Amino acid sequence: MWKYVIAFVVIFGLSVCVSHQTQQIADQNATQTAPGANGPVVSGTQGNHAKEDAKIPKWYIQFLYRLFIWPEGVTAWAILLTLFAIAEQTKQTRKATEATLVSANAANTQIQMMFEKERARLTITFPDESESMMVWPDKKDLMGSFRINLKNVGGTAAFDITASYDAFASESDSVQHSEELFYLVVPACIEANSWEQTGPLKIDGRFSGDSAPQIFYVYARGVITYSDIFQKQPNITKFLIRRTFNRTRQGEAVSNEFWESVGDSRENESTRKKDNWLQKPN
Repeated sequence: MWKYVIAFVVIFGLSVCVSHQTQQIADQNATQTAPGANGPVVSGTQGNHAKEDAKIPKWYIQFLYRLFIWPEGVTAWAILLTLFAIAEQTKQTRKATEATLVSANAANTQIQMMFEKERARLTITFPDESESMMVWPDKKDLMGSFRINLKNVGGTAAFDITASYDAFASESDSVQHSEELFYLVVPACIEANSWEQTGPLKIDGRFSGDSAPQIFYVYARGVITYSDIFQKQPNITKFLIRRTFNRTRQGEAVSNEFWESVGDSRENESTRKKDNWLQKPN
């Protein structure tokens, strides 16, 4: 801003000098063209030409006159300098705004990173003994049951936890539709970096025949909701898992394969897209 003040002072000084110089030239021309008492007699035509020459200043005098004469020239320069100052101030304001936005974005990124680190995140794990699992395929109403662990890997507590599920056995390797989901007993709150075990998920047999085939599958579908301290809306996690069973001796079937995630994205989704809700044992 100071450069515009200095420029105005310089232009004002030039305007004063030019105005003074212009006045001196005008006075000098007036003196030279005035008829003297003892001077020679000049013809009318010559006298008129002399007066016209005296009235017409040099071209650069005209240019300086128009450029720096007081007050018209100085007013024009003042307007131009004001416009330049406004333009530069606008530019500086835009730069300051952009810098503020960059700083705000950086702050928001840090807040988001802190939020992602500290918020509650429930994942599904399994008790160690469930790595090898046995069921009774001839009992259609209750072939067996299993439990899952809800582990909070976040930095704050998960609370208001609710869960529902459907667990069933089928010979089909494609997922069947669940007519209803059943209430699953879960703790109301799980503290940060801790886990709690759910109630049993009971397995029903849903085979096309009277008995299970040699190889069949057990599916588990579930929906878990919980809240955290960072938002009002509850988090929702859906899962659909499966493991393969092989009949061994009479009335028993064993699985030595771990649960795997199956189904489409609608069956396995979370309101927190980055969450890995299924954790395999080490």
